[in-house]
Amino acid sequence: MHSVGAFDAKRHLGRRLCLVEHQGKRITITRHGKPVAILRSAAANRSEKHQATIAAIKAFRQGKRLGGAGSFAN
Repeated sequence: MHSVGAFDAKRHLGRRLCLVEHQGKRITITRHGKPVAILRSAAANRSEKHQATIAAIKAFRQGKRLGGAGSFAN
């Protein structure tokens, strides 16, 4: 992950956005040497959320099974 200061990020925002959008880079923005934000692609963010949701569903399903057709009382 690439790291830049807040002033540099502001001054070269267009260039930084191109790196993020076209090359998939993640850029950490720092203030006084401390990380304050991460600039990353919106598409990557959606993908990570989808993967997290899928993992949560799989974890929830673990050990649970649906009953057969005969398991319902009439």
